[in-house]
Amino acid sequence: MKPSTTSIPDDNSNLTPTLNLNPNPSPDRARTRNRNRTRPSESQLSTLNSQLSTRNRHYRTYFRAIVDQINSHFAHDSWRWRIMSYRSRPAAFAREVLGSEWTAKQEEIARMVRRCRRVAVKSANGVGKTYLAADLALWFLYTHENSIVLTIAPTNRQVRFALWKEIHARLRTARLPSRQPANLTLNPNLNPNPNLDRVRGRTRTRIRTRPSNPQPSGSLDAAPLRASRALNPQLPGRAYATRLQLQPDWYAVGLSSDTVDNLQGFHAEHLLIIIEEASGIPEPFWAALETMAVADNNKIVAIGNPLRASGRFYRIFTRALGWKPLTLSALDHPNIRGRAKPIPGCVTPAYIQDRINDWCEPILADSDLADMSDSSDLSDNHQPSEFSCAPLVRAHETINHQPVLTTPHTGDQSAPDVITHEGRKYRPNSLFRARVQGEFPSADDDSLIPLRWIEAASRRTLPKNSHRRMAADIARFGDDKTVIGIRHGPVITKLLPFHGLDTTAIAGHINRLAYEVHPEAIAVDSIGIGAGVVDRLYETGTEGVEAINVSLPAYDPERFLNRRAELYWGLRDRFRIGDIDIPDNDLLIEELSQIRYQITSRGQIRIESKDEIKKRLGRSPDYADTVALLFDGAGAALFTFEYTRPLGPSAAQQLRDEMKVW
Repeated sequence: MKPSTTSIPDDNSNLTPTLNLNPNPSPDRARTRNRNRTRPSESQLSTLNSQLSTRNRHYRTYFRAIVDQINSHFAHDSWRWRIMSYRSRPAAFAREVLGSEWTAKQEEIARMVRRCRRVAVKSANGVGKTYLAADLALWFLYTHENSIVLTIAPTNRQVRFALWKEIHARLRTARLPSRQPANLTLNPNLNPNPNLDRVRGRTRTRIRTRPSNPQPSGSLDAAPLRASRALNPQLPGRAYATRLQLQPDWYAVGLSSDTVDNLQGFHAEHLLIIIEEASGIPEPFWAALETMAVADNNKIVAIGNPLRASGRFYRIFTRALGWKPLTLSALDHPNIRGRAKPIPGCVTPAYIQDRINDWCEPILADSDLADMSDSSDLSDNHQPSEFSCAPLVRAHETINHQPVLTTPHTGDQSAPDVITHEGRKYRPNSLFRARVQGEFPSADDDSLIPLRWIEAASRRTLPKNSHRRMAADIARFGDDKTVIGIRHGPVITKLLPFHGLDTTAIAGHINRLAYEVHPEAIAVDSIGIGAGVVDRLYETGTEGVEAINVSLPAYDPERFLNRRAELYWGLRDRFRIGDIDIPDNDLLIEELSQIRYQITSRGQIRIESKDEIKKRLGRSPDYADTVALLFDGAGAALFTFEYTRPLGPSAAQQLRDEMKVW
């Protein structure tokens, strides 16, 4: 079969249409087209305008709903936009958002917290350490999304009524910054319908932005910002007693160091741990806290008074442990230096003067200063310790009549050995170093009464004036002694030891001495066996008996742990001002020089117990306890036993009256 073939025409021009590629048509054709197009009448134009206006209203309603939805979304999260810019500026956050005023030293600490993973601050009292810790906690929490802030303190009371009290105070006054992100607004003078734009000759609809709170260009003063804070919303979050919740995984919480189990399960990309009163945190907690901070932006800030020369907080400043150590001294505060407007609630010159009077020993001779300078053994090329924030040596001068450093110091002993105040030189004790200078006490400087004070009192001769007083420290058991002492004014006239006597015999000796001396008061240790002696003295009608229980709370519980600490601190003041004359008794001098004191986590003075002294000394400090009872003159009758006294004169008074006739 013959295959079929398709014929192809020879003229290919019939297969494709002819195109006119001339861009400029003839003028006659253009005029013909324009004559055929008629202009709409006024009625047609009015109808068209009415239709387009109706459609324009629908367009405008639609766009306005979109803009409102966008603004609503950004208004809900706009505080993040405003806050995140403060991540690298903690001082600006404290000033513009929290309304806080920081000193130059506090700003330096905040910069170190931003740059370093571990920062330790030893601080004096009244310089705003808790104030700063509260600001740092809020700064880190709000400027780091999905962050966790933990505040740790030794007791629950310190957690609730110290740091978190400051945090709640900031939250009540804090406001979001004045500069806010731009809000979307719809221009009411612009038309969203392009067809209507052609008829009316207007531009097309556009969405523009404008700041909701426009600010003038240039730098902003802090005062106008703080004045406008009342117009801005508060910081978001739900605040509880010791918790601030932003989201389920974004919060701050306060914990006490009651058990290590409290620190389990806190891990986040952004974690800040603030340790308040770091000297009182037990050793196991430090290991648990440091193992929690494992990420790059996990930070630890340990701040507190340097109360004891031992423990983890002390070793941070004496060894290179990867921490950034800093110091907040009361002597460097603007209130003391007088270089700025006084800050209310902080240290004052009057406070420094009182602490110098209580906690510093006047230096009367220049030989003491020379001996101390010779013993410093400083070489010419010696460099200050990396842990010391003060210069190596300052001149002998006063700044605004305030104490300044006068002798060099090295290593961890960064506290000055001698300070100068109003032209006089003083030697500070451990309390002054910890509470005023923000320095740790010396390792061998925890003795309550320096030996030189005791020896000076044994060589001193004072007049026997004022009233007479008796005291008795009752032996408990074993080889302890019962010591009965008598003083006439500031002079101790007798210290009589007794061994192996029962309560009746001891009461008899006290009555016999009372008939001889006629004391105005008789202080008796009423703990343990001493209670039986007190009962016997009340039964015999002995006058002036004061039952002293040294384990009871002190009259000044803010300073002292118990009555024992209060008694011994009053005795120390007697030795410090030279208002005591003691016998040259080797046992008494040794016992007084061996008494140690400590500072608790609450800042109270604690005197070591009898058992602790006996373990170190080898015997009970019976002589020293008797001397402490002898010089107790504060509220002696508050803790006496309640007994019914006879209305008439006692038997002892009747005997005295009869002896006058003999």
